[in-house]
Amino acid sequence: MPCGLSRLTNLRSLPLFIAGDKTGACSIIELENLKLHGKMVIQFSEDFKNYSCGGRKILKNKELNELRIALNERFDKDMFVDLCPNTSLKKLEICCYRSPQFPTWLMESQLPNLVEVRLGGCRDCEHIPPFGNLQFLKKLDLDYMNGITQLGAEFHGYRGFPSLQELSLNWMSNLEEWSESHVVDQLFPLLQKLLIFMCPKLKSTPRFPRIQELQTSCGNGSILSCIGRFTSLSVLQLTAMPDIASLPSGCIRNLTSLTKLQIARCEQFQSLPGDEMQFLEMLRSLIIERCDNLAFFPEVRSLNSVCFRLNGVISQPKEFVQILNSVDEFHIEICDNNVDLRGQLQYLHTLKILSLSGSHADSQLTFPYGIRKLSICCCDELESLIAAEEVSNIVLEQLYINRFSNLTTLPDWLQHLNSLRVLCIWHCPRLERVSRDLKNLHMLKTLNIVGCPQLKSRCARETGEDWPIISNIPHVDIE
Repeated sequence: MPCGLSRLTNLRSLPLFIAGDKTGACSIIELENLKLHGKMVIQFSEDFKNYSCGGRKILKNKELNELRIALNERFDKDMFVDLCPNTSLKKLEICCYRSPQFPTWLMESQLPNLVEVRLGGCRDCEHIPPFGNLQFLKKLDLDYMNGITQLGAEFHGYRGFPSLQELSLNWMSNLEEWSESHVVDQLFPLLQKLLIFMCPKLKSTPRFPRIQELQTSCGNGSILSCIGRFTSLSVLQLTAMPDIASLPSGCIRNLTSLTKLQIARCEQFQSLPGDEMQFLEMLRSLIIERCDNLAFFPEVRSLNSVCFRLNGVISQPKEFVQILNSVDEFHIEICDNNVDLRGQLQYLHTLKILSLSGSHADSQLTFPYGIRKLSICCCDELESLIAAEEVSNIVLEQLYINRFSNLTTLPDWLQHLNSLRVLCIWHCPRLERVSRDLKNLHMLKTLNIVGCPQLKSRCARETGEDWPIISNIPHVDIE
């Protein structure tokens, strides 16, 4: 940034100031007499090392609402003391502060009007300021602070976060203890959302009387023992908890306000507690993703939405189908090598979208919410998936057949899908012809064929041998 900034006496807004040491660069001292307001980012370049402000408090006279200070590894602590903002500041972000102790203007809560704070990359800091004293603070993010080993009285202060609504603890790899307060009657009285990510040593938390959403990822399974106390919880998301095989006893029994439960990428997770799930009368959405050892899940009568993405073995396919029939929407992705639904699909009376793949791959199809969709990969053949004689109750509207390298003919049960509106056949190189029964599917509006060379000529418009079979379909696309 070129020098001479201080001569712009009418300047009121400076969204970004980059401090550098190159010849002709503007000194940070030039900010001192500018009457700035609004939002501002002060970023120190990687080569910047001339931090001297000579004791001048260059930000004190500025009516800033939001301030972000991004330091480099060469900063001088005294320089940071001189960057104390005006007390009107509402949002503060500090990145890459590397001293063990924060300056007095943070440690003594000299910014009483702060509403939102983020500390990121302050890896050497050993003490977090007493943000609990900030009466108006609503959101706090603490990221990449490896020097912090405990949160307690110093952090909570004498007020205990009276207004905080959202708290995030991310990549605090050495955080071991988060204690209750013996000074404040009630900690975090208004906290609604708590995110804990990559805090592998943290085993417990204080009580949160009004918490509504808890997300914890890549952490210690012992922390789940605290969840049973969060009786106001509405959303619970557990991700990448490598050491949990099941939820601790009593973990969810008292979560009578829970509406959404999501468990993802927990490789050892085997089952949900059926006896406790029955107490979750408000539960509407259940999402299980990439928990490949899951073998048992109970029926929950209150569910409206179910989402499973599983490679593990499901030992009770009949019960699985019953669960799907009982919910308003579902999105299921399973592997045929582990989940055998042969002889069961015709009983899935609410299924609207069926995607079948001959190879192992994640589904690339996306559908809106409210849809009843099932994706099955690694199918070795199609004919036995559905019993043709019992298919009359199926209301399937969309069928996708993809990557069956040995498929030569379409399954017989296709002719009975009287509600079918969309049929897509992709990358089936040996498929010889379309079924003559397609002509009888009067609801079929779209036929899409891709990567099926033998069908390309047979289904050619007007001239192909199979064209009379599909000519009544309004939208035919063959590539």
